Amino acid sequence: MAALTGDLGWGLLVVGDSGAGFRDLPERWPGEGRERPPVVAGEDAFVVSVRHPADGGIEVRFWAGEEDWGRRGACELAVVAMRVPSGVVVLGDVLRETVVRADVGAGRYRVQINADNAVYPAVIDVVAVREPERP
Repeated sequence: MAALTGDLGWGLLVVGDSGAGFRDLPERWPGEGRERPPVVAGEDAFVVSVRHPADGGIEVRFWAGEEDWGRRGACELAVVAMRVPSGVVVLGDVLRETVVRADVGAGRYRVQINADNAVYPAVIDVVAVREPERP
């Protein structure tokens, strides 16, 4: 559905609603060393620690649909829930200098983040599945 290649400043991939406020994300990455999680999530966005630009570029692939769940990437980094009230997901670097957009429709999504390896991955697959609306 969308793809991004190249260098991401700070070695961080940011994925979120196009109007994300990022208010519920922590200001500092929790944990250190092996205790540091590869993904930090908020209500309308999440951040993935990826390969630093000094070590080479990355490739990010965004998939929307149940048929891709569990079929992309060598390992699962996390599964998160994300609100997308605008209907548009934006993937890019922290400063939003490099971004791609994916029109997915407004709603709440279950998102699986997979990668080529668990530590500073170079290939990241983001699979989003829309959750049924609750009455």
